[in-house]
Amino acid sequence: MIITHATCMLTGFLSMVAGITIVLFMREKLWWLRAHRRLGTVAIVCLLLGFMAAVFMVARLTGRHFAVPHAWLGIITILSALGTYTAGLMQFKIKIARVRLLHRWAGRGTFVLMILNIVSGLFLAGIL
Repeated sequence: MIITHATCMLTGFLSMVAGITIVLFMREKLWWLRAHRRLGTVAIVCLLLGFMAAVFMVARLTGRHFAVPHAWLGIITILSALGTYTAGLMQFKIKIARVRLLHRWAGRGTFVLMILNIVSGLFLAGIL
């Protein structure tokens, strides 16, 4: 189950990185927004699947959920990613400049949280 968790989370992270890359370097292309949205959706789906894999894995192994900092940082990161994704969708529905700004800054914060959580997960797994 750890392989499933790691694969889903890595795929979610890489999808988010691809979405960020498109925003930074491909905005002059006509397709950039569609690709950015789709990659964001893939990232969220993968992160949620990875979270579910972690819940099942911990339930089978120890049953003690949120017993390590990686788990707490993980739930904060998942919630941040969901908030970023929601703000990204909402900026087109309610047309308030603050929502766009929120999406941009939340995305940056989520990216940093993901990096920190990847490092903490690698420490937890004994890889680092």
